[in-house]
Amino acid sequence: MAITITEINIRKPQYLDSRLLAFVTVVFDNSFAITDLRLLQLKDGPFLAMPSKKASTPCQHCKRKNTFDCRYCGKCGKLLEFKAEEHFDVAFPINNEFRQFMLKSILDKYKETA
Repeated sequence: MAITITEINIRKPQYLDSRLLAFVTVVFDNSFAITDLRLLQLKDGPFLAMPSKKASTPCQHCKRKNTFDCRYCGKCGKLLEFKAEEHFDVAFPINNEFRQFMLKSILDKYKETA
């Protein structure tokens, strides 16, 4: 089964950022959409950043998971120890061939809108 990209929506940011070129939504086979992709301009060239979310950290006292923006545990109320903020991708290509296919398709659409 061949996968095709049936729609690409490009949203340019409202604020100026030296690296962020656009926010992107991609629709596959008119059946599945991925939102919040970010097209970035890095030193090595364009890069497609996948949608991600903040990881959670457990409270050292009661073990409840809290997001990194919390200072106090939502269950026991104790002060949380700060750790480095981490993110993880929630959608991503399995291989580099598909990543390059997506990047090329999105860059072509981005150039059309410029």
